[in-house]
Amino acid sequence: MTVEKHNIRRFDPGRDMDEVIRCYESGFGPTLWPIFEFSDRRAIEDIIMTDHRAASVSLVAVADGEARGVLFGVLPSGPFDEIRHIRLVVAMMFRRLVSRRGEMRPFARIVLWHVVSRELLYYWHGLRGRAAVVEALTSREGWRGGIGTALMDVFVKEARESGFKRVDLGTDSELSWGFYEKYGFKRVAEWPHHGYDYSLPGRDVTAYVYSLEL
Repeated sequence: MTVEKHNIRRFDPGRDMDEVIRCYESGFGPTLWPIFEFSDRRAIEDIIMTDHRAASVSLVAVADGEARGVLFGVLPSGPFDEIRHIRLVVAMMFRRLVSRRGEMRPFARIVLWHVVSRELLYYWHGLRGRAAVVEALTSREGWRGGIGTALMDVFVKEARESGFKRVDLGTDSELSWGFYEKYGFKRVAEWPHHGYDYSLPGRDVTAYVYSLEL
């Protein structure tokens, strides 16, 4: 189903959390399956809210009155935004591994740590400099006809109006990387991705960085 631009609005945690959890499960569940299967709802909400708090722009695509897709993006104003993002992630990991570790089963905690620790490689390989950054973009299965484009159109417009000349993002060969090439992004870096060694054992996964010139 196609979602037009006027169906995009700001993410409201109190209103949209149930559907955004389903979006995350649909889009990221295959690569992070133990996290969704062996975690309390509070842990999943914490992961999503960490993405939301780190974002400058949090958007949902609405169809039939419910959020069917979500985009979290950053319009950095300076180097301290990156530091703030890292601090938010570190605080979330402290809750997941120490203070509220009981909300996740041990295997789920291991996979989360393994994935998050390797996310730092995206900064090393190219997510740097003055560029808007898409941190997360996904939608529910069966609701992908135009949702990603509609969300990206709104984020790109806000990035351009804020003076940015480029949008960057990180993805991998297990996710919908082909969408970004169809949208106009160019691949600028790739390397072996070992973040899924526990959730997808034996699979050869490649990490990608894509950039879109505005």
